[in-house]
Amino acid sequence: MKLPKYVQAYVDRRDSRAYYYLRRRGFPRVRLPGLPWSPTFMAAYESALAGPRTAVGAGRVKPGSVARAFAPQRAKAFRCRPHGAAAHPRDT
Repeated sequence: MKLPKYVQAYVDRRDSRAYYYLRRRGFPRVRLPGLPWSPTFMAAYESALAGPRTAVGAGRVKPGSVARAFAPQRAKAFRCRPHGAAAHPRDT
């Protein structure tokens, strides 16, 4: 069975139960109830898709701190580079 977009299945090793999560870049991971494509599952899926976007590491940085001032620069440094780009600026 094909899962909806951004949904990943996880099977627990202890009790062999399947759990389904909505995982989308820049959004928090949300556990979805029920079986895929069921009415309760799809209702939770739609509400999770409409959920708020969260900044990565926003909970770890205090407002007004030095780390908060450098957070945007650190985020740029860890973004993926296009294919074929140098591994690091000092490697060029």
